[in-house]
Amino acid sequence: MFLFGSNLIDQPTYTRMFNVKGKRDDLAHNPFESLKIDPGQAERLIKDGIKCLKYLGVADLPMN
Repeated sequence: MFLFGSNLIDQPTYTRMFNVKGKRDDLAHNPFESLKIDPGQAERLIKDGIKCLKYLGVADLPMN
């Protein structure tokens, strides 16, 4: 929220970050939930996380 409120990230990046963080929190508090994630959802979360890192300039990773 701080990054978005300070105009350091845009709305799509904020939404991606919030979704990835939410799923991470779910899995941290209930690790067996990871068994219920379908591969497509897992791949989208990973790609969204990478997009966020690239937007912030933290990751030098190729995007497909």
